[in-house]
Amino acid sequence: MYERILVVGLACADIISVVQDYPEEDSDQRVLDYYWQRGGNAANTSCVLSLLGARSEFLGTFATDREAEFLKEVFQKYNVITENCVTCTDNVKTPTSIVITNSKNGSRTILHHGKNWPEIKPEHFKKLDLTQYKWIHFEGRPSCDDIKDMLLWIDEYNKNADKDARIRTSLEIEKTNRIGLDALFDTADTLFVSKDFVKSRGYKTKEEGVHELSAKCREGSEIICPWGEEGAVAVGTDGMLHSSPAFPPKLLQGQNMETFSSWTNIHSVLKNSHEHDVKDYKDIDTECSDKVDPKSIPCSTHSERNCLIYCRNCDQSLCPSCLINPSDQVELARIYDYKKIHQKITERQRVLTQEGEELFRKLEGIWNPKNNPISQEKERITNIEKDLKHRKTEFENALEASWPSNIFPVFEKINKVLPSQLTLNVKPPILSYIESRSKDSYFGSIIQVPELKLLHTFNIELPDISAIGTLNAETKVLYSAKTTCFQHFTITNFEMFKCFDYKGSFKEFDSSTRVVDMADYRGNILISDESLGNEIMHICHYISQTKFTSISKLLPCGVHTTEDNIFVGYCYTRNFTGQSSGIITLNSTGSEIRRFESRGGRERLFSFPAKITTNINNDICIID
Repeated sequence: MYERILVVGLACADIISVVQDYPEEDSDQRVLDYYWQRGGNAANTSCVLSLLGARSEFLGTFATDREAEFLKEVFQKYNVITENCVTCTDNVKTPTSIVITNSKNGSRTILHHGKNWPEIKPEHFKKLDLTQYKWIHFEGRPSCDDIKDMLLWIDEYNKNADKDARIRTSLEIEKTNRIGLDALFDTADTLFVSKDFVKSRGYKTKEEGVHELSAKCREGSEIICPWGEEGAVAVGTDGMLHSSPAFPPKLLQGQNMETFSSWTNIHSVLKNSHEHDVKDYKDIDTECSDKVDPKSIPCSTHSERNCLIYCRNCDQSLCPSCLINPSDQVELARIYDYKKIHQKITERQRVLTQEGEELFRKLEGIWNPKNNPISQEKERITNIEKDLKHRKTEFENALEASWPSNIFPVFEKINKVLPSQLTLNVKPPILSYIESRSKDSYFGSIIQVPELKLLHTFNIELPDISAIGTLNAETKVLYSAKTTCFQHFTITNFEMFKCFDYKGSFKEFDSSTRVVDMADYRGNILISDESLGNEIMHICHYISQTKFTSISKLLPCGVHTTEDNIFVGYCYTRNFTGQSSGIITLNSTGSEIRRFESRGGRERLFSFPAKITTNINNDICIID
């Protein structure tokens, strides 16, 4: 049976648009080129392994849309096995990346969509015949617990297998924000960690990162970290640190590299024209009337290379060396003319150096580090400090002698006017004393009265403001009781911009509606209202209003939300008399956790808790 290499992870469709310039918002322009290609780390890895001669298999999930059919065709083209993949019949779409490539600087802007995409589950993985595989590689997807379960399943298989039949495992850890990846370090034989992941964990160099992270790996494993143009570093199975510089790949004679399919697009982009008729030699075999194989035509410039593509407009055949390091192609050579680029950079560096030196000379005329008001003031204060220390020493010596004849002459000598200079006008804070109302305390509290400053005022179209809330750092919400209208607005550079407003189009909202309080709740608002009885309502913009929860026979007052809890003030009647009032703590689903009503069952805490908030210490603060 064949020994396969299995790659587990994601396959997605990349839709690439090559543009002349990166588009401005709300603009229209033609693209230079447009094409689909396979994407996803696991899918790319499986195809490259197949190109290198391995018996490669991809294990992932497919949808039933056109994009999924495209991916299956690509896998079939590269002889990648997909027979064990799972097809999802639910209403899911293939993950897609919209890629905008700027032809001028090569930048790529990627817009990815992969909402609710199902990953491979352990119960499906455990149905595989593991005797077919010699190596299983996992892409570090968000389903970390499932990945760990599958790796442990392989470990159990290896315990009962002969040494030669054991499966080697590897894991790719790339993304920095996926929770649970750190717990997978001791589950695989080989780990590939990205530069971004190492730097996100606080390590400055690739050597430091790999050395520290290797301590989390299982015994006898290896960890590898590529670092871009600086090369790569690894800790091998021997525990030693190994490094390699970066070097360009060598193209082998007659080897069909995966990236060659994009050379036709690159050629058109570099020619700045989408109308060049470029043909791939592998696609024009049937167009030749004679028995000449176009793929065996040697390059006129690089005799050791065979040509890949032919451009009818340029009337030239191009080989991999022409495309990667062009020589006689005028347009391409202009881009790869390193000497001219280096000369321009050197000239610009010389100009910047001259400008910097001139700027330093101007700054020296404006500010002298050795002679300026700050250094002069520092010297004056230092002299005063020395003088005061000298007087103190003389006076202490005279007191130690205990003779009046020594003390009085010294006193006259040091009794000088102390030098002083007002350098800072310090305004004492305004303090206020609040007497304690507790019978158990004889003391009150002294608080500092905060200074309030009016920065700006805004005019609104509403006749009144009954409640105001904040959804996020930008959006605020106003409520008008007279018009039963909610208004969303933002404030930018001291200017108010109204987003939208809406009225309650439901029967609960009428002219008698009066919102007591409201608070933001997951991007929307919760309100308590006098006319709604014991209900807390959930407003989703102008689309709908739903009942969030009710608090039995109690009447809600103030409402406040935190990341984990919802606090609701309540009373039994609106006339503030009779039974006690209090605070209810709810969870995110509206279920009661606890309530605060009195101290020790005797002393009443609240009468009408109208406003509630929390401070940075998570203390509950109430306006009663």
